Amino acid sequence: MHEHGARQPALVRLLFAVRWRLGAWLGWDRKSSGLGARVQTLRDRLPEDQRADPDVVDLGFLTPVYVRPMEMAAEVANATVHGAMHYGWVPDGDCYALELAVYTSANGRWGRAYMALIRPFRLLIVWPSMLRQWGRAWVTGNAVDHR
Repeated sequence: MHEHGARQPALVRLLFAVRWRLGAWLGWDRKSSGLGARVQTLRDRLPEDQRADPDVVDLGFLTPVYVRPMEMAAEVANATVHGAMHYGWVPDGDCYALELAVYTSANGRWGRAYMALIRPFRLLIVWPSMLRQWGRAWVTGNAVDHR
């Protein structure tokens, strides 16, 4: 389920491994606290013809909301947070630049504490690494064809 971390640097893989282990021990990732249970999915709020098929695009722990050739949105929900990510390739002179937005809504007091604790790791290690990975995939032509 979380195989996407295998392509990341060792420190990022370690951070995700710690997160998944804690989630298993503390029950953060039970279906009852996720999408369609604790929170309504963003995907289900879209008209049917605009929704991503979750079986077509494998995003690991993220569930695709919509996927287009130059942009995508995905989400995750668990006992700590409901998060959405949007990224898109936008013209930047004679090339393209990747723009990323991550939106989170903490679930209760524990969710707010958890998000504050992991913020430096997300901003300084995880997101820069993921952006570099996506950029390399785009440049080398290994990006997923989302059509």
